[in-house]
Amino acid sequence: MRQIELRGVTSGNLKSLDLDIPHGQWTAIHGASGAGKTALLFGALVPASRSRFRILDDPAALPAEGESQVNRIAESISGLLPVLACHGEIPRKRQHVQVGDALDLWPLLWEAWEKERIRRCGSCGEEWEEMRAEKFLTTLDLSMHGTPICIYSQADGLDAEDLVRAGWTRGLLPSGAVRLEDASSPLPLGSWFLLDRFKWQGGKEDRLLQALREGLRRKEALRLEIGSEVVGLPSPDVCPKCHDPQEPSGDGSQSLSRVDLVLQGFTLREWGHFPLQKWIDLPEKGAVSRRVEALVATRLGHLSPSRKLGTLSLGESRRLELSSLLGMIRRGQLVVLDEPGMGLHGLERQGIADILSGIAANGSTVLTADPSREFIETADSWVELGPGGGPEGGECVARGESGEFAQSCVTPFQVKDEICSEKIEFKEIQRRFLDIPALRLPLGCLVSIAGVSGSGKTTLMELLAERLRGGDGFCGNVPSGGFSVLLERALGYGPRSTVATLSDSWREVRQAFANSREGRLRGLGAESFVAQPGKGACSVCDGMALDLDGLPCPFCQGLGLRDDLLDVRLRGKSLREWLVTPLADLVGRLPHGGLLKSRVDKLCKLGMGPRSLSERGRNLSLGERGRIALARRLAGAKSIRPRLFLLDEPCLGLPQGEAEQVLSLLRELVTDGHSFWVIEHHEALIRGADWALELGPGAGMEGGKVVHEGSPSSFVGISTPTGKWLSGKVNEGIKPTRAAAPASNSSRVLGDGWDCQGRNWLEGALAQELECRSPLVEDVPTYNCDLELESL
Repeated sequence: MRQIELRGVTSGNLKSLDLDIPHGQWTAIHGASGAGKTALLFGALVPASRSRFRILDDPAALPAEGESQVNRIAESISGLLPVLACHGEIPRKRQHVQVGDALDLWPLLWEAWEKERIRRCGSCGEEWEEMRAEKFLTTLDLSMHGTPICIYSQADGLDAEDLVRAGWTRGLLPSGAVRLEDASSPLPLGSWFLLDRFKWQGGKEDRLLQALREGLRRKEALRLEIGSEVVGLPSPDVCPKCHDPQEPSGDGSQSLSRVDLVLQGFTLREWGHFPLQKWIDLPEKGAVSRRVEALVATRLGHLSPSRKLGTLSLGESRRLELSSLLGMIRRGQLVVLDEPGMGLHGLERQGIADILSGIAANGSTVLTADPSREFIETADSWVELGPGGGPEGGECVARGESGEFAQSCVTPFQVKDEICSEKIEFKEIQRRFLDIPALRLPLGCLVSIAGVSGSGKTTLMELLAERLRGGDGFCGNVPSGGFSVLLERALGYGPRSTVATLSDSWREVRQAFANSREGRLRGLGAESFVAQPGKGACSVCDGMALDLDGLPCPFCQGLGLRDDLLDVRLRGKSLREWLVTPLADLVGRLPHGGLLKSRVDKLCKLGMGPRSLSERGRNLSLGERGRIALARRLAGAKSIRPRLFLLDEPCLGLPQGEAEQVLSLLRELVTDGHSFWVIEHHEALIRGADWALELGPGAGMEGGKVVHEGSPSSFVGISTPTGKWLSGKVNEGIKPTRAAAPASNSSRVLGDGWDCQGRNWLEGALAQELECRSPLVEDVPTYNCDLELESL
């Protein structure tokens, strides 16, 4: 079988989906947000594959005779491959962890230092090389056969009894040779204990090396007596020039911030702050160096290992996750990536697309769920789910091969006769890598801030918000309605989260039902409708809306509240009806003038009309949660009090059509007098802005400057990253040659029917799988670093 066959997939909102996915190719899954892309990949394919191959390590996971492992999510799934998956969620944890710790990069630096072992004195600055046993052995004259050799280690001030307990028996004191058990403690200055003694002859090199290594490991001076000749080797922790004692070099785990360990002329502490691009030249090669190469290939060479994860942009964090997977990919695997282009500039997305093409060309099967055209156009084939999101999705509405994708209408450039003359000016913008002498941003219009990820856009927005909040550091007048900041790109969610709670609408709904005639008669308060144990939660599911099998709770119909509360009526409708009614139908029943109606109205304008207030947060896509956050922030906008909004990527995870809906709502609010300063990577919002500026030209130290500003159409034809992208000057490169079918030492695809033919057949198939496994290096091609875009 040369394809993955899915039949009757029903996970999430999928409607008995049938789909064939070819092996060894890249298939791009796209469609409206909430159409079922994540449900297909992470609700069906990934768990089925992990369950299938977990049996290799855990025989207890074998199904019983006639038992199926996929009967709850599909009728059948066959042709599965070992899977590597990366979920498309915004990183929210480990904010204080360094990049070097997160990816375990420090061993590469330590191993490179151990090859040179250069020390630097903290007192006089002298540098010297720690002597290695092998090199020291080459300096000795061992030509005389039968010459007696004694190797001693310095023992000044040591306890003789401790040495005896450690197994050492003989010593050399200033007064002469002595048995350590007869020596007094502590041993006087000039004392040594015997590591080994023997007569030299051919074949004793290993014994001598072992003794020398033991002595060097102890970090004390050594004394060698070769016949009548005495050779000394000073302690590696003593400066040979000023003789000041130094801190021991350690084992690497505690030495990476040291200033006395030198590699290629720089201390290890300095190396920790160098960009990873410089680490490429380190001599040590292996798994860690391949990890560094993957980081550079994904254009993260500007990061330093000491950089904390919390300081990275969303695009940098996303590429960090992707690059950590590259070194683990084996030929014949299934690679599943959700939103690989999240937070990335258009040219950066094209660079990731080229790397994914290389992975597929090397024999892996790649699946991506991302609305970006760079991925859809570069993939070998594509599948569109829809036609809408939520209950209107879950079907395969179209599919095609590379080159058959018809891009929807590109947003035209916004043409505005005159930009508002009222502006706010900020001077001396300097933070992290930002260095902007002066910045003037117009009010009363939509301003888009573009640039590659890591160029300083979010840092700039945070700094502007701080100055506006503090009321100083700028010149100009803030709109009468003040300003509002939304830098959280998508809401997090808990097990009891719903559209109502995420949009902050549940408070008004609870209060309205508590104040209803029936609610007052029953003595209900707003807290009575909270889905928590001891309050209004369903007594069976405790407000989680799920039974023990992960299916909707049959007692509350997946609503999480007690049945008697769901029957409370308001305006002729029960709470149950309010919760399950689509927002597009509900908005007309809501009283005018309130925040509740404004929120629901904004949600409908943003394309969330088919969803209901009871929709669980766990069933919402990244794009849907982002639009809920945006609607919640925009709900208070009133035309009588113009307001300035600072937004960070409101179109994150949205396809073209939904991005157009966001743009339409923002433009409607601009007509009402509001102002928007928006960070965005989506082409629709950049083209549809009144004014645009680009930070760059690169990331990190190469960014932080305004490289161009003006109308969006003025970017066409200029050489900045955004100018090249909007102009369509993306270097398509040469698509990698398709690799031949994986050799027999690759992971083998098991035959059909594994999920329903019982234990005996499966055990035989697993035995065959184990027999064909191989650890050969030729079985682990990962990616080709040459596939990246030079213009990225």
